[in-house]
Order: sequence, then C-alpha cells, then structure tokens
Amino acid sequence: MSKDDATPIRTLLFVAGSEQEEVQRAAGHGADAIVIDLEEPRTPYPEHEREATRQRMRTFFDGAAGRRRGARWFVRVQPPDTGQTLKDLRAVMGPHLSGILLPKVYARRTCTASNRSSPAWRWRSAFR
Repeated sequence: MSKDDATPIRTLLFVAGSEQEEVQRAAGHGADAIVIDLEEPRTPYPEHEREATRQRMRTFFDGAAGRRRGARWFVRVQPPDTGQTLKDLRAVMGPHLSGILLPKVYARRTCTASNRSSPAWRWRSAFR
C-alpha cells in the first residue's frame, strides 16, 4: 500500500490480548483499526499466561486475522527495556499485521538500539 492508497484511521479499538473471544469478535465492531494489547492486558499477568497468549496470537494471525477484511490489525508489545519485546514480535509478525505500538519509549536511542539488536526488528518487510 502506498501513501496515496492509505485510508485514515478514524476509529481505533483496543482489546486485551489475554481475552481470546474479545480478539475474535473485535473485527465485527466496525472499527477501522484494532490494537491487541500484549503489553499489559491485565494486572497481574504472569509469564506463563503471557506465553499462552503469544501462542494464541500466533494462531490468530496465521488464520483468523487473514480472513477478516476491513479492520487493520496492530499490536502493542512490551517495552524494549523489558527484554520481552522480541518474544511478542515473533508471535505476531506476518502479512496480516499493519503495525506495532512500541510503548514507553523515552528517547530515540531506544528505537535505534532495538533496531540494531536483532534481525527480528526488521519487521517492515513483514508488512508488505
């Protein structure tokens, strides 16, 4: 998609990644874009539940998200300083994902350091 073909996002729906049924129903609510929150869908959120959510999101993006037309899909991942961002990205990257929200970035160097630290940050090619 080029800039000329892009349509504005007028409505944005946030849904907790921990709630599988909500994620499945989100596209039916009519929002232009949906953000699945993997950063902190609820508190507390133990690591074993976080891993189970990542597995569900991988299944979702490999299947159901590709069959849903209309809404664009985004995911809010964990902040770079947690050391968990790449785990989240590996779970959701693919052709049906429109982009990511990178939270708690306080300086440009956070993004550039993350960009250099791993090939998984070369996510742009996954969105074409």
